[in-house]
Parts: sequence; C-alpha cells; structure tokens
Amino acid sequence: MGVTIWLVKGQLSIAKEQRKIQLFLELRKEFDGSLISDRKLLAQQLLDNKPHEEINEPVPNFFEDMGMLLRRDYLDREMIWDTFSYYVTRWWSSLKAYIAKERTDKGDDTLFKDLEYLVETMYRDEMMKRRKTRTELEPTSAEVNRFLKEEANL
Repeated sequence: MGVTIWLVKGQLSIAKEQRKIQLFLELRKEFDGSLISDRKLLAQQLLDNKPHEEINEPVPNFFEDMGMLLRRDYLDREMIWDTFSYYVTRWWSSLKAYIAKERTDKGDDTLFKDLEYLVETMYRDEMMKRRKTRTELEPTSAEVNRFLKEEANL
C-alpha cells in the first residue's frame, strides 16, 4: 500500500510539473504572438501621454493573470523569472501611475494586485540572484522610456 501511495504521489507531481511547463509555453506564445500588437499600442499610448481612459489594458491584464497563476503555484517561478522578469518590472514602472489612478477612481485597492504580486516576486528573486537592492534594480525613467520605444517598435 505504501508503494502505491508513493507511486501515485510521484505521478501527481510529474503531472503538476507538466502543467506548469504547458502553461508557461502558452503564456510565452501569447506574449510573443497575439500580445505584440497590444504591447506596441500601449507603449505608444504611454509615450504619447494619452488620457487615462484611452489606455489599453490587455498587457497589464496579461501580467495580472500571470501573477494569479504564479500566486496559486500553477507556474514555475524560475521559468517566469528567466523569461518575463525584465518585461514585468519595466511594464510595472511604466504603468504605476495608471494603476494608482485606476485604484483611486474605482475605489478598489485590489485592482491589479496579482500583477503587483508578480512584480514583487520578480524583484525578490532578482535581489537574491544579483545581490542588489531593489533601488539598484529598478529601471530609471530613461531606461523605462527606452523600453517603451523598443516595445512601440516591435
């Protein structure tokens, strides 16, 4: 009986890891595929200082979903960090004012909480791996501007 339980637990663990890999691959495919036009549009809107109500939300919503999946342990944290940390931290820096206004306007400080969880997790991992402070890792306004120009020209 003990061997059977051990085998079942092992198979469940393998299935969980396979699910994490599959979800990661789906997110990567979306990010490098159908989300490109939304990334370009949002970057251009931010560079052009478009009014708040004109800001396109698919990019922050994508990262919000990613954060929820990571928080619920449906994604491999290392894989997400390796592939998305650069983008997560720069989009967060680009969207902080927008998100703050959304929370204030709607009276809901939980808006984009999973995106914020994702950002905090990425920074925590980055600080450990690179032995730097959060302040040292956060992009400067010039770096954010350069990032937005790169995204607008995808």
